Amino acid sequence: MATDNYWGTTDENLIQKQLVDFDTNTNYADIITSPYLDKPSEETYPCVSDIYITDKNGDKVDTVGNGTYDVHVLFNRDMDKNTDPMVSYGPDDPYTDYTLKGQWNSSREWVGKMPIKVLINQGHQYFRVKDAVAADDHWLTTGTDWGRFEFDVTASGAEALTLQSEGRVGSIYLNWTQDEYDTMAGYNIYRSETGEEGSFKKINSSILSSEEKEYEDKKVEAGKKYYYYFTVVDTAMSESRPSNITSNTAVDDKPPVIKHTALKSITNGVGATITATVKDNIGVEGVTLFYRMEGEDNFKSVPMNNTTGNYYNAHINAEDITVGNLQYYIEATDGTNYAYSGSIGEPNIVPVESKAYISAVRAESGIVGKSMTGTVKGVNFNENDKVVIDDKEVDTEYISAKELKFTYKPEYMGKKDVQLTENQVVVSSYKEAFDVTDPNVRVYNEDTLLTKELSRQQYVNIKTNYVGVINSLEVTYSNTNDLGTQLGYISCNVSRNKKI
Repeated sequence: MATDNYWGTTDENLIQKQLVDFDTNTNYADIITSPYLDKPSEETYPCVSDIYITDKNGDKVDTVGNGTYDVHVLFNRDMDKNTDPMVSYGPDDPYTDYTLKGQWNSSREWVGKMPIKVLINQGHQYFRVKDAVAADDHWLTTGTDWGRFEFDVTASGAEALTLQSEGRVGSIYLNWTQDEYDTMAGYNIYRSETGEEGSFKKINSSILSSEEKEYEDKKVEAGKKYYYYFTVVDTAMSESRPSNITSNTAVDDKPPVIKHTALKSITNGVGATITATVKDNIGVEGVTLFYRMEGEDNFKSVPMNNTTGNYYNAHINAEDITVGNLQYYIEATDGTNYAYSGSIGEPNIVPVESKAYISAVRAESGIVGKSMTGTVKGVNFNENDKVVIDDKEVDTEYISAKELKFTYKPEYMGKKDVQLTENQVVVSSYKEAFDVTDPNVRVYNEDTLLTKELSRQQYVNIKTNYVGVINSLEVTYSNTNDLGTQLGYISCNVSRNKKI
């Protein structure tokens, strides 16, 4: 058994590599290591418990580029702060290519400075730590800890070529720094619209001088994202590796365009729907309706929905509206700029009137010649209101300010519009509220049967407000002895497409 030990790692594969047991030689017994410690005990021999690297911002990193970094060496027990450990690193044994200098941050942490030059240090590196001394016993020193803690030096993490960008109105401003090259001819700037490898193209017509550290790209579209990097051109006209890639967007200074026709009036108790078309050269980010009744202190707001294309609408609930004047304005933004139809200081103003309004009609399908009843639903009804169907007033019963009942005897078939009059003036209407059929007539339109067929032996006058072409009119008689005479009385005043 070899449990409750610290193996210098928690990687079971690495732990197994440190063992010679049944897994490597069947002549030996199997060594059981689990459970194991994830850090060394304070009671054991002094050793390195961890090594990590931080950048100039104090963030931990395991890949470094050009710049100076802090290397933190941690120990399992208090160490003698008067004796510095030997800390170095390199790509291969004995890992002493580069030695670090530093100082104790505490009795268990030593911090060294690690300057990196990518062109010199590039590649996979391993730390080596030796000869740290225990604080309570100078005979106890750390052994040579090597190959356990590693890091990478790579150009992709280099800070020597640093490019920054700023979006401006009509342009993208670039500025850069570099400390990798002392002698050079200048710089080249590369741009891409996607940021994908192989898509970058040089945008400066001639090499920028070594004294220049900024560039303004004016050949850009507002709101469109661009990606950039720069290279250093040496005196032999060879280019360096690319810098970091930066991206930015030229500032959009064009606000959205709102087209809106202000409402002329609103019926109290119904609510109101506000519509507008909104366009922007980049894209509309949001449209908001602000509203209040005149005399209220604050505007309420509701987002306007993009129903289709450039069309937006929002509904103001009936409970938010009373008789008086409704004030409202529309605000649209593309994320940077704002546009208005009306404003908080000069809103659109629309009167709210207490007039009758039909919201629904409840009636079953009627039959020509038979009385029927129906209900009209809405708001602001009074006892003087009359229901009108087929341009004639019908018997109307006032139930409440929200309901009327009517009695109606249809004279001809078709879809019926219902109107509401007040002192013989139409104040509201409801299209195609219900159907009326005539059981003695069937009408075909493009071979579609619209009404039933029954027999009837008498002279009839047939009227319809059916909208469409009537291709045929058929009447069936129970007595066909004098059919020719009977048909002589069938006529039609349709001027074309008639077939009798």
